[in-house]
Amino acid sequence: MTVCYSYRREKSKFIKEKPQMNPNEQAATISTYLSFGIPYEEILGLLAQKHDVFISMKTLKRRLASYGLYRRKNFTDIIIVAMFIQEQVQLSGCLHGYRWMYNKCLQNGMVVQRDMVRILLKILDPPGVTLRIRGKLRRRQYTSKGPNYIWHIDSYDKLKPYGICINACIDGYSRFIIWLRVGRSTSNPRVIARHYVEALASLERMPYSLRTDMGTENGHIAEMQSFLRRNGPGSRKAFIYGTSQHNQRIESWWGIFRKECAQFWITFFGKIKNDGHFTGDFIDKNLMRYFFLDIIRNEMNDVVKTWNSHRIRKSERSAVYGRPIVLYHAPLLNDTQDYSLPLNKIELLACADECDFTEGYCDEDIKDLADIIMRENNWRKSTDPYEAATIYLQMRNIIRQNKKYLSYCRKFLETHSLSAFDRLSGKIKDAKTFLVLGFDKNLEAYMGLLIFLKVEALIENSRLCTSAAVLTQVVPTQQL
Repeated sequence: MTVCYSYRREKSKFIKEKPQMNPNEQAATISTYLSFGIPYEEILGLLAQKHDVFISMKTLKRRLASYGLYRRKNFTDIIIVAMFIQEQVQLSGCLHGYRWMYNKCLQNGMVVQRDMVRILLKILDPPGVTLRIRGKLRRRQYTSKGPNYIWHIDSYDKLKPYGICINACIDGYSRFIIWLRVGRSTSNPRVIARHYVEALASLERMPYSLRTDMGTENGHIAEMQSFLRRNGPGSRKAFIYGTSQHNQRIESWWGIFRKECAQFWITFFGKIKNDGHFTGDFIDKNLMRYFFLDIIRNEMNDVVKTWNSHRIRKSERSAVYGRPIVLYHAPLLNDTQDYSLPLNKIELLACADECDFTEGYCDEDIKDLADIIMRENNWRKSTDPYEAATIYLQMRNIIRQNKKYLSYCRKFLETHSLSAFDRLSGKIKDAKTFLVLGFDKNLEAYMGLLIFLKVEALIENSRLCTSAAVLTQVVPTQQL
């Protein structure tokens, strides 16, 4: 399939012409919606309104039968389901109720009844079930006209002390998660603007209005939304600042996020900190990102997928109920409309120029150093948080122990003039030459360590010697 790109490639790579779905794509889409637990009627509505595919109920059932997909027969072996739930409750799945766990089972290709999941969860995780049987707070009512009428944006700072920064956007009407991102920073307005621009490019539409709190990180998206909607219809403001209490849609969802995912990591990282293995300094935060950011990102993707496809029950507090993915993409099924506005792609590209598309998940020097140590010790990154924590502790000890060698370097260079250093070594190199300590292990790892700690910046003229003998003359090997 040929995809046409326009203007700058790195900025316009999201903007693509929407092709017609071929049979294989239709099969994949139908299978995905079925795995979300979406009823047949709503699947038909999604296919028609989101994908421009119009089929009858009879055709849908016939296709599902041809794919070998069923909901009320060919149930998955209960042992397999129990093993999956047992694996989930060992991690952040211990926070899930049976409805959430039922959706996760469906999304992992299992055919199971919801009552069976409830019974298994009660058997396998009785403490978790007990903790979830609590009273509920009464909340005020919230109303919105339809999907894309207003988006709520906010950052989640409970994991920020560990270097993990989270930002999210939720649609006010459907409670559909527009984005949920994790990275190094939620204070940089160019990073928040990147999430916003990527969402607009993916949807090829823009929301009628945005609402955020009054943080400085939201300045760029406020200007972009006002710029893109400057000629739009309606009297409602394109962007609304307010206190966190009035940004209740996303603030309320953070409670769901904590219950279903974040609480596990708050407890997990808290244990590492309480055991004395995290001080909050530059090294520890970046090592946390290096080992855990990808794991958290994958869990967050699962949370979004499960939330967007789960069914919101009818309640007295809200007249809108159903599945967020259906409420958002098929508003006609609920007698409303999509309030998004047309998007000028040229103007979106102009906004993209003000975004930061280069931010990595951790400091580049830390990453280079960690990669070297991983290769040196034949370690592999793990998707299991407990195994990742073990490697984190070992790498942290390696770096912390070798920081003492730098103090010897500093002491020597502070007590000896550069000319004396020249006479001792006889080998002065340029500013990019690094001091190698002469260990038996692979010197590449220690060169990486010195690069990371920026030893060359500690010396006034950045003129270092490559001779290990010079250091050993001043600091004997047994002292090292």
